[in-house]
Amino acid sequence: MNQLQSNKVLTLGENSCEFSPNSLIVKKDDSEVLSSNHPVNKDIGMVIEVASSNIVDAIQHPPKAPLISASLITALISTMCAATVAFIYNKIHWHSVIKREAKTKLLESISDVVNELRTDAISYWLKGYSKKSAKSLLEEEMRIKASLNIINSTITIYVSQVPRFKRKQVESKLRSFHDELFDIITGDDFETQTRKQDKGKVSAISTKCVAFRVLLNTIKF
Repeated sequence: MNQLQSNKVLTLGENSCEFSPNSLIVKKDDSEVLSSNHPVNKDIGMVIEVASSNIVDAIQHPPKAPLISASLITALISTMCAATVAFIYNKIHWHSVIKREAKTKLLESISDVVNELRTDAISYWLKGYSKKSAKSLLEEEMRIKASLNIINSTITIYVSQVPRFKRKQVESKLRSFHDELFDIITGDDFETQTRKQDKGKVSAISTKCVAFRVLLNTIKF
């Protein structure tokens, strides 16, 4: 009985052919064929699915700390402030160093001129006037006056660079030495034909010039 039912012919219509379940062929659709023939599509789908899952997870669970933390910002600001302070300090430091060197050179220049003045003045007063040495005496007189003028003008330049609260005191000391030297060297019979040798004046000139140079070396900025 079961065998007869399994072999039963189904009539579909007037012009229909006979249909038998035994002759039924099941045809797979194109999508299933492509799926079985191209496993790459399955891999791409998995990648997209994983990426989507990661994006959603990142949105739902953002990082607890911001990308630029407050400590990092503080460190950057501190570094910038330190660099700025260091730059300003270096500018001020080197400016003060340059000014100190300039004042030192001025004092050294005065000291050198004082030493030359001492040599010329001692040579001048160790001998009296004579027609034979008139030319050399005239040259010494010119060098002496030039040295005194240079010392005076250099003192003016130096004093202008001294702080105001020290300026008056420093200028008073320097001017005092200059004026005393001027009086000792150019006093009495200076530039006259009646001038005589004066060893006492020579000693005074030497002592005053050495004292002047010592003062110049002890001046503090």
